[in-house]
Formats: sequence, C-alpha cells, structure tokens
Amino acid sequence: MEECSVGCTDPRHGGVFGNPTYPVYTTQLRCPLGGARGGREHNPPIPMETFAAGDRVAFREKEHSWVLGHVVKIENTGKKEVFTCKADEFPGQTFNVETSLLLYKASDDLFNEEPDDLLLLTELHEATLLNCLKRRFLRDVVYTNIGTLVVALNPFKKIPCYQPENTIKDYLAEGPVVQNQLPHVWSIAHQTYYELVNDRQNQTILISGESGAGKTVAAKIVVEYLTAVSCQHATAQIKDVTHQVGVKVQAASPILESFGNAKTVRNDNSSRFGKFMKIQFSPDGFLIGAHTTKYLLEKSRIISAAASERIYHVFYQICSHGDRAKYDLDTSEHYTTCMTGKCLTIDGVDDNEDQTACLAAMDNIGMTEEEKSSVWRTVAGILLYQNVVFGEETDAQNNQRSMVDGENLEILKKACVQFGVDDGVMHKELTSSSSTVGGSVMTKTLSKVKSMDVRDSVSKVMYDTLFQWLVDKINSTTDATTNAANWLGLLDIFGFEDFETNSFEQLCINLANEALQGHYNSYIFEEDMKECQREGIDTTGVDFADNKACLDLLSGKKSVFAMLDEECALPKGSDKDLLQKLHDAFGPGQGKNASPGHEFYGKPRGADILRKHPSGFIIRHYAGDVVYDVVSWLEKNKEPLKDEMKLLIRGSSDKLIASLLPPPPDKSRPTATVTVSGFFKDQVNELISLINSTNPHWVRCVKPHPDKKPLLWHPKQVMNQLRSAGVIETVRVRKAGYPIRFKHQLFCDRYCALLGSDGLRRTGNEDPSTVKALCQRILDTAKVDKATGQMGTTKVFLKQGAFITLNSEKEKAVDRYIRVVQRCARGRAPRHQCFWLYVKKHKARLEAEVKEKEAQAERDRAHHEMMRKAEEEANRKREQELASRIAGAAVTVNKLVRGYLCRKRLLKQFIEEERAKEEYRIDEMLYKQNKAMAKLDAQRLKWEEKEAGLQRKLTRDKKKTIVGAGTADFENEVKTRSAKMLKEKLVKKKEEQRAAYDAKLTNQKKVREEEREKKDAERRRKMAVEDQMKRVSAVEVQQIAQDKFLRELAKKDKVKELAGDDRAKHFRIACKRFEAHDDWEHNREFYLAQDHANRTRQERPMRNKQWLVDNDYYSNPPNVLLGPDLTAERGVPSILTQRQKALEQAYQQRVHREYDLLQSAGVDPIEELQRDREARLEALRAKRSQGKKP
Repeated sequence: MEECSVGCTDPRHGGVFGNPTYPVYTTQLRCPLGGARGGREHNPPIPMETFAAGDRVAFREKEHSWVLGHVVKIENTGKKEVFTCKADEFPGQTFNVETSLLLYKASDDLFNEEPDDLLLLTELHEATLLNCLKRRFLRDVVYTNIGTLVVALNPFKKIPCYQPENTIKDYLAEGPVVQNQLPHVWSIAHQTYYELVNDRQNQTILISGESGAGKTVAAKIVVEYLTAVSCQHATAQIKDVTHQVGVKVQAASPILESFGNAKTVRNDNSSRFGKFMKIQFSPDGFLIGAHTTKYLLEKSRIISAAASERIYHVFYQICSHGDRAKYDLDTSEHYTTCMTGKCLTIDGVDDNEDQTACLAAMDNIGMTEEEKSSVWRTVAGILLYQNVVFGEETDAQNNQRSMVDGENLEILKKACVQFGVDDGVMHKELTSSSSTVGGSVMTKTLSKVKSMDVRDSVSKVMYDTLFQWLVDKINSTTDATTNAANWLGLLDIFGFEDFETNSFEQLCINLANEALQGHYNSYIFEEDMKECQREGIDTTGVDFADNKACLDLLSGKKSVFAMLDEECALPKGSDKDLLQKLHDAFGPGQGKNASPGHEFYGKPRGADILRKHPSGFIIRHYAGDVVYDVVSWLEKNKEPLKDEMKLLIRGSSDKLIASLLPPPPDKSRPTATVTVSGFFKDQVNELISLINSTNPHWVRCVKPHPDKKPLLWHPKQVMNQLRSAGVIETVRVRKAGYPIRFKHQLFCDRYCALLGSDGLRRTGNEDPSTVKALCQRILDTAKVDKATGQMGTTKVFLKQGAFITLNSEKEKAVDRYIRVVQRCARGRAPRHQCFWLYVKKHKARLEAEVKEKEAQAERDRAHHEMMRKAEEEANRKREQELASRIAGAAVTVNKLVRGYLCRKRLLKQFIEEERAKEEYRIDEMLYKQNKAMAKLDAQRLKWEEKEAGLQRKLTRDKKKTIVGAGTADFENEVKTRSAKMLKEKLVKKKEEQRAAYDAKLTNQKKVREEEREKKDAERRRKMAVEDQMKRVSAVEVQQIAQDKFLRELAKKDKVKELAGDDRAKHFRIACKRFEAHDDWEHNREFYLAQDHANRTRQERPMRNKQWLVDNDYYSNPPNVLLGPDLTAERGVPSILTQRQKALEQAYQQRVHREYDLLQSAGVDPIEELQRDREARLEALRAKRSQGKKP
C-alpha cells in the first residue's frame, strides 16, 4: 500500500499520530508537507542546523494543527530527531515534534499580517493562512477573499458591520468590481450580477461547506443583495415590482426551511435537501422571478431521528401553534416520531414564531386557505398515522399476523379523517395485501414488521410529494422563464456528512459533494492550467487531488449505485448479499498476490469498528473516510408502495391530498423501475452539466467550532475543512499563477485612459492586432513587468499586484482629466468677474461702441430690406412672364390633346376596317370552298347512281346469257372486269379527295376556334378591367387615367424638351384633367361594344362590316392610347406608324403658338378645352340618338 513516507496529520497520508494509513488519490499527489507516494522522493528534509533553541517557529500539533511558539530543545538520537517546543497559547506545556518537516520558521511580522485577500500574504503557508483567518475571525471579520473565491466563517452571531441597514449601501455604490469595501458575500453577488448584465451570460454561485457552516444563510444574503442591486437605478414603479418579486422569492425560505430543515448534531437548522435556484433577470437587468429545483429530500427523517436530533421542523411547529386543536393534535411529546431523537426544542428557537412566519410566507406566495388547510392536514395526518402501534395475533393456520387494537384503531381513524380516506379500507391495506393469480384475487395477511413498513412508506411518500407540491407552488408564483433573458443559479446543497451511523441518505449526499468537488477541481485547477497553456503563458504545473476515481466508484458503470440497483431488481435480493458483492468487487483480496482492491474502498477493521458497523464498508472521500451501514438500503432505494394504497390516497375527499400521489402504473405496459439512487444520480449529472454551461463563482463556508458558539476557534477542524474545500490548493495555484484575466478588448476599454489622447480617439472597432498593441502599451505605461503581467493570445494575465497598479494608474489618469475639467469650470468664475470689472471701468467707451454697432446694424438691415424688395420685384416679373408662357402652353395642350385623340380614333377605325375586310375575305373563301365541295358531292352521287344502274343491268344480262357462248362470253367477262377496276380507281380517288378536303376543313375550323378563344380571352380581360374600374372610386379612376396618359406622353420628344420649364407642368396637368374624364367615358362604351361585336361575329361572320357601321362602333374611342409599340403588336402597317409620328410632330410644333394665342385673347385654355370636350360629346350623343354615323 502506497503511503506517505513521513508523518503528517492528513488522514489520507498516514502519520505519526496513530491515524491509519490509506492509499492516496493518485500517484501524482504530493503530501503538503513534502512527502511522496508511489516511489516519488520527498523534497529534501530541512536540516537540523536550520533550527536552533530559541527560534521562533510554528509547529504542527495533533489537536490544534499549526501552533505558534518557539524551540526549547533539539535532540538527535541518530535514528530520529526530536524538537521540544513550547506554544504561546498553552504556557507550561511542551510538545515533541519528531521531524523538521512539521516545523515552520516564523517571524512576528509574518504572523501579524491580516490582508483582505490571502493571495497578498508575504509567505503563503498553512500556518500563515490559518493564523490570518483566526486573527480576522476574532476581530469579527468573517469574510476573506482568495482571488475571486470567498471564505466565509460562520460567526454564530449578528455582527453590526455586516447588517444590511448599516453597510449594504456602500457596496451598492461600487462599480462593476468592489474595490473599496471589506470582503463579503455581497461582493460575490455584486460581481456576479454585473458579469451577467454586461456579458449576457448565465452565472452560478456555488455555496459549499459542511453542515452548520452557514450555507443557507449565505444563500439568503445573496438573494437579498441581488434584489437590491438589480433595481438601485430603476424607477419607483420598477423598484416596487422588483421588491414584490423579491418578497415572493424570499418568502419561499421560511416554507422550505420548515418542511426541509431539521436539527442535527452539527447544525440546528440543517438543510436535509438540495436546492438549486435560478434567479431570473429581464433584458434590462431587473430581477423578475426565480425557479427552484429540489434534490433528494431525506425521507428517513420524516419518521425518525438520531439521538439529540429532531425530525423536520414543521412537525414541532404545528404542535406548538394555537391551531393544533383544529387538526386534532396535541403537543409534540405525544407523538412517536417527534420523540425518536429525544430533543423537542432548540435553544434560542421559538417553534410557535416560526410557524407564524411560515403561515405568513404561504400568504405571500398566494396559497389559498383551502390549500393551507390541506397542507396542515397532511402534516397532522402523518403525525397521527405514525402513532399507530401494531400488535400481533395468531390466525386459524397458527400464523402470526398484525392487528390494530381499540386505542390504536381510534388513532388510525383520526389520521384517516385528516387524510380524507376511509379508515376501514386503510386498516385493511395496513394489515393485508392482495394479488391477482389466474384471474382470482388472493389475500394475504401481513406480519407486524411488514405492516410497519407499509405505514412508514405511506408517510414518506406523502410527505415527499407534499414537499414537491410546495416547491411547484412556489415556482408557479415566482417563475418568469418566458420573460427572462438570463439567470443566476444559486446552489445551496447539503454539505459533506459523516455521522456516527451513515446510511443510504449520507451516501447520496456525499456523492453530490464529491461531484461538486470534481467540478471545482476541473474548473479551478485543470481549466486554469489549460487556459494558461493555450494563451502561451509560462506557468509551473501544479499537481492536485483528482477524485474522478472516487466518483466512478460511486456512480460509474460498475459502481456502488449500479450494484445496489441490480440487487433491488433481484426477487430475493438482500442487504447482506449487497455488502458481500461490494466486498468482492472492490475490497482487497486474500493472499500474498491478491488484488489490493479499489483505492477509495475499504473494509472496516478493528474490533470496535466491526462491533459498531457489522454491515458496513468504507468510502474514502475527498474530505475523509466514511463508514456506511447497508441496513435497509434496498428498501430505501425502492420505496415500495402498494397500488391499492395509492388508489386509496388518490380517492381522498381532499383535492390536494388526492393529487399528491401519481396513479398506479399500467401493468399491461411494463416499464423500467426508477430507483432513488438512479434518479438522484441523474439529477447530479444534470446539475453538473448545468453548472458547466455557466460562469461559476464560489463561496466556501467554514464552521469555526463544533460547539456552534461565537468566538470559538478549533484550528484542526478549520484546517480540515479548508483542505477538504480545496482552499489550500487554490491559494497555492492562484498565488503562483495569474488570477486576474481580461480579454484584450475589455482590457483596452477598461484602461484606455492610460493611453492619453490615443485612448480618447479610439472608436472601439479596431482590428485585433491593433487592440493587442494598445494593451501592451497600457502595460508598458503602467510599468507592469512580465513577472506580474503577461500578454496572452486573446487575454491579458495579471497578478494581484499588477491589477492594483493598473487600477491606481487608471484612477490617477482619470483624476488628471477631472482636474482639467475642474480647472476650466473653476476658472470661469474669476474670468466672469474680471469681465464685469472691465465693463464698469470702460462703461462710456463701451456704450459708444454699442451704439455705433447698433447704428451699423440698422444700416445693414435697411440695405438688406432694399435688396429683398428688388429681388421680390424681379421674381414678380419672372412669374408674369412664366404665366404668359403657361397660357400659350395651355392652347398648345388643347390642340395637341384633340389631335392626339382624333388620330387615335382614326387609327382604331382603320384597324377595325382592315380586320373586318380580312374576316370577310376569309368567310368568302370558306363559302367558295363549301360550294365546290357541295358540287363534288353531287357529282359523286351521280357516279354512284350510274354505277348502281350498270350493276343491275349486268346482273340481268348474266341471267339471260347462256354459259359456253365462247368468244362472246370471254369478251363480256373482260369488259366486266375492266369496268369494275375503273370503278374501284374512281372510288379510291374520290375517297382520297374527300379525306384531303376533310383535313383542310378540320384545320380551318381549328384555326377559327383558336382565334375565337383568343378574342374571348381578350374580351374577358377587358371586362375584368371594366369590373375593377367600376369598383374603384372616381378619384382612383382619375389617377389611373392620369398615370396612363403621362406614360404615353413621356415618349414624346416635346415633353422632354419642356421638362425643365414650368410650362411642362401645366401641360401635364391639362392632359391629366382631359384624359381622366374623357378616356373613362369612352373606355366603358368600347368594352360593351367589343363584347357584343365578338359574340355577333360568331353568329353572323358575313355581316361584320355592316354591324360595325350599324352599331356606330367608329364613334367610340379606343381603350388605350395607341403608341408605336401597341400598333405594331396589333399588326398595323408601318406606314401608319410613320404617319402618326409625323402628325404628332406637326401638332407639337403648334402647341406654344396656340396656347399663347388663347392666353392673349383672355381665354383660359383649360376651361376652353373642357367646354370643347363637352360640346363634342353632346354632338356625338345626338348623332347616335338619330341613328346617324358620327
């Protein structure tokens, strides 16, 4: 077995004080005193000549850890050296130290240091560390930093300087980093909050320590501070809302403490469950809610407690409250569960007051009176239920069975009244069990022990589910996950436990602590070193205790928990078989060459230990060795509860109680049984994964003395807790490394004031290489050498001294800038005073100068007024000239629009005439073809009739002719055959001609149908446009017409020439007005006429031209303005397009002349244009009414 080769007091190393030697965590772990394992050599011992009688030393003593004193005498027997020392704290006593490794040469100045951060100790050693914490503790300074980690000593009293009403405002006034205040849990909460707000990353505060170290109180302090800091700069309304949320979050504490805390030998208010609270914040950083997750409530404490301990507080609180008679309860000494630990009260605690506080908290989280009544009925029912005592009787088969006598039956009835269930059914389920075999129900009586197990299981399951219901109720009031941007996780979980008797609950608790310690090791040690290596920082590797092997022993694939689940799955599994299997799998073997077994597993040795723990095994945890007793482990892991009992509870008349238990599983669908150990192991893995996804912070809580009284100090226990918490290794690593790190951009933003004007000119968008160069300049400016600060690839690594130097230089630089601003501001007052003295002395001269300036200003104003009037006159003349030009443009517009519309109508008329002619020509051609085909059909009929006559004649001739006529018959036969062949040729030719004609008709018909379909589609499109135009308003119709007309006019060169002139504006306005009214009227008539024309063409194809004349089609203007593109699409000859362009150009040349003529005659061109349009439309209507062609 590998052991430390020198004596030391670490129980894992073995040593000179009679402690058993145990295997080490890893062969790379170094003894803190310099010892070695696994063949590694010690650091060289300190020579005896280094010490002399009278030297001031600190020596390590068995009961008091490191003690300050002096050397009295040194003896060397050749085999060993003995140092006789005296301690300052114990005058008259001497202590023998058997090795120089247990001595530390000290000086008074080193032991007088009390820095706020242990990293600032001049000499970092266990002795100086312990002495510093002790001196601060005795001065009521209970918080000490180790870099970003805080060590919190439980003072077991209220210290005025740490009360919120006295000093919390000073911490709130700090910036993102607390620099001017004493260390505190507030500092961790403060820093964590600002990292969450600034970095938008989820954070976690891990509060650890053994039972009684003050973890729960520290968690409350964090929640209170976060409530205050999140709304310190908010409006009154937001502060009120945040305060209400904080009240609800904090209201959960009294409830959870009453139902989940109990008195133990180490702590009067020990949390018997784990709690992870996600404190939720809005995008603006305001506290808006919280969500709580529960971990492993200790169920055995519901029904029993060890000596000098109590079950959960709530059972004592309800019995001490005035409302106990309402639930048919008496004082706590009347109930078996409350008396198991024979400790009914706690010094300094009033259960009645705590019950009142719990009731008030229930009101704060919104519980109704009905819900509160159901909760207390459940608690009262469990107390009464556990008072039921079972007797035994002999049945007819001479078997022992359980029974409930008269007095206990009354107690059972009272419990059932509280539960709201039938007492007869409850009595039956407690004393018998039923099962279905082959379709028949078999009933079996239970023994006394089995009945007690059923009773205890019901109480445990009901209380556990009630506690979960309370947690869910709190979450329903406080949870704001949907609105939360980020959250801060607060872990308050059970501390490491080692009692006189450790059972299944202690193993689960210590597994959680092992996992958290593993996370701590990974984050603080491994990640720290890896990051330094990635960044290219030169660091010295530090070995540390890795507890992964211990975690694998407890929860790996082949582990204690796995073998426990396997044993539970066996029909005849037992606690004894489980213990033997654990010994066989992990214990040391027998014989010389036997396996030494697992390094973290051991068997109890010694008569005393075997007598106390005959069913025990040892797990070597990071905090020490713990002996576990496997009695009742299978029962606790399975927590069996009959389906009939579940149905009974679910049938309760109380809605809340009925909802506590889940329905029995469907036996037709077998599912894997979830054990307590498996469920808890999954919870722990999820917790560690969740913590790994956040930015963690730590608070290490330490209990100074087991007596839990103020100002008592137990150095050995404190040192063991510091070592278990990894504080000693943290100090060593952080002191040697670079505990403070900034990303380049953040470092540059934070300390850019040291760059002077270059820092002020920064934009914040520099490339990474520029930012890195600026960071190096900042370090050079602050004179930070590589020993205290280094540049990494992406971060700046600083030691505490460099960090302090940088902050000091930054404050000096900011102070210089502030002084410049103050100098300017303060210089204004005397300058102002000097100015008025000057004015008073030279008043007359200044008044004259003022008058002269006023006169000059008046002259300037007169000149400006004259210039303004001249400019207005010039503008008036320009406007008159412009108006004259606009009048001429109006005449031109009138002529241009009229001519354009006329050309449009003529062009449309020509197109329709040509189309009608073409259709008439096609119809004539078809008519001629039909006539020719009819003639061919008549000729074919004649040929057929003639052929039929010849056939009949030939038949008659054959009958009259006598066969054998010789040559005459032969000639007749030849003639007959020739006529027949000629006939077949003629018929075949006619059929070919008829097939060709039919194919031609089919093609022509298909062409006509395609043309008709195109026309129908065009007609439907135009009708859809007309329907749409009918639905829009007159203003929209006008706007559509204007846009269409302007698009066509934009193609004219004349409009382009006038684009820079105001005349073009009036030209376009006139066109819009005319087109908006005229085009709409004619479009509507055109659509109706076009639809009728298409239908008429299909019925009367030969009368298209006459129909167009009869229906006055040519008087209707076309639907759209015909431009070159449109006419080309409709097949208009190019000669027409050229003619249209020539006409348009001729009219455009006359626009200005006609417009000026109308204007000079005193006629408004626009009004004249409108009157002309109305007269033309009236004439058109009159001609139509008379049946004349327009």
